[in-house]
Amino acid sequence: MLHTWKQAFSLAFFEIKALKYKTYLAFLSYLLISLVICVFLMKWFISNNELRHEALFLLIYLLGLSWIKPKELQNKIINDNVMASPIFVMNLHLPINQDILIKSRFIIYFMYTIPFQLFLLVGICLFSPLQKLLTIEMLTPFLLFWISFGILVDGVLVKIDIRINPSKYRHFLIGLFTYFIVTILLRVLHESTGYSLIDGSIFLAQEWPLITTCVTIFITALTTMLSNRKMLRLVRDTDYL
Repeated sequence: MLHTWKQAFSLAFFEIKALKYKTYLAFLSYLLISLVICVFLMKWFISNNELRHEALFLLIYLLGLSWIKPKELQNKIINDNVMASPIFVMNLHLPINQDILIKSRFIIYFMYTIPFQLFLLVGICLFSPLQKLLTIEMLTPFLLFWISFGILVDGVLVKIDIRINPSKYRHFLIGLFTYFIVTILLRVLHESTGYSLIDGSIFLAQEWPLITTCVTIFITALTTMLSNRKMLRLVRDTDYL
């Protein structure tokens, strides 16, 4: 298992190294812009408890980087029914284990999104009213909760690199539908528990920091393993020709 992940990391690192310096400049620029927006969103959310501000924060935090995805990592239309990462499809024709290829896609997403999400969270904790709500002891479980949440979403987004319908209108409708569903779920969570997702993560980090840390790590590892198996079946059922 560890040997497979090591090979996948080497493959992913080779692909990441091919990125141009402009990609890193775009990354830093987007990080700064996102930080400014999210700090203001957090101020408005904590002051007014507006769930629409939380939904917008989630949109930026979880999906923002997909809007500035480097050209080298963007998907291309493979055939009439499949859009996927051209690098992934090319590697499928090489004598490389498919499990290693899929794990490398996970690692690429993690290397691309986790630094962004971590820096964004730390910046929000330093420059928004969250700094008054979080103690040093609460910071680690709070950050782990949100990083793990990001990894769970990455597990879904990795599927896009492997196979997605090439219809742009369908992508737009799915994105719009997802935003409304997330907003509704946030409303249901708030009405049923009295907590929003942000409030709830602060509460968990305050009341049960150790349990929160252990559970988030376990759930992240489990869902990544299950997603990896599902992706493997998806590759075997997909015609890339």
